[in-house]
Amino acid sequence: MLASIHLDRGHLDRVGKVVESAVSAWDERGRPLTAGAADMYLVLGALAEEAGDVERARDLYAYTLAMTGNMRQGLLRALVLAQAGGFEARCGNHEVADSLVGEIPTWWPDFPPGLHLRQSYHRVQAELLLAAGRPEEARTHVADLIAEPGTAVAVCVGTLRTRVRLALGEADESDLEVPPGLDDVALPVRLARLLVVADVHLALGDHDAAIDIGRDAVALGLAAGFRATLGRSSAVRSLGRLLAPRGEEAVVDQILAMTAGGDPDESTAATVFLSDKENEVLAFLPTHLSYAGIAAELFVSVNTVKFHLKNVYGKLGVNDRAGAVHRARELGLIADR
Repeated sequence: MLASIHLDRGHLDRVGKVVESAVSAWDERGRPLTAGAADMYLVLGALAEEAGDVERARDLYAYTLAMTGNMRQGLLRALVLAQAGGFEARCGNHEVADSLVGEIPTWWPDFPPGLHLRQSYHRVQAELLLAAGRPEEARTHVADLIAEPGTAVAVCVGTLRTRVRLALGEADESDLEVPPGLDDVALPVRLARLLVVADVHLALGDHDAAIDIGRDAVALGLAAGFRATLGRSSAVRSLGRLLAPRGEEAVVDQILAMTAGGDPDESTAATVFLSDKENEVLAFLPTHLSYAGIAAELFVSVNTVKFHLKNVYGKLGVNDRAGAVHRARELGLIADR
């Protein structure tokens, strides 16, 4: 439960500590792998992938696959295959991915079409086909996805549908619409949506909008530790190309480091991805001024201050004013006392 809360908020370092502790305790008891333990290994695999440690991620997925091969719980085995298959697809190992995902239907009975397993199967198949340059076939799997409006699943399905439309050259302004419930879904889901919207703006030729959204997505992803997701994004690569002629070398260097599998410097990243207005508001946070006082100093409304603060908190990966001050001092964004 605690790991899920941290994951939703984008605190990947805290997720890792919680899950590593749980896995260590499980291993020490020497018990066979259960559904809960298998899920913990999958979380560790996803975290290793985001951190760029591909070999560790592959080892964790391979171990989980091996330990669930003879389980009677076909549903669990199929979900493990889906996650491992998605990982191999993202690594470009399409034959391995096809083999893993192709095994999934053998592990399920005739479940209702809305079940999580069938959703995972069609989602991963669509991902595989998109990666293989076969968007028409991917569309058929996206069409089989079912989601209740306003849910995280609905946002994920909408993002995948937009990716298919982009690949087919069909994206239009309707793909820029904000889906219901976006502010309430987990951070990884919001990040994926921001990145695909940036891609749509690029496809429509609105480079300024793409840059604005791309900056927000990169800041959000870096603060939360989603470097692998950012590094795979075509929107992030395009952002680097668009900013290079503008003389923003620091930003471009960060993007190049991510897309090359490097480890961007956190201080530089946080500095360049906070907007001028956000930096202005941030400078007042160590003071005793209220939001109304900050608004008066900046000649803006209180709602404007709150809007910029929400962005600052998200980009710094914190939840309140004290946390923002502490994190900003760590990164050298504001002076120590």
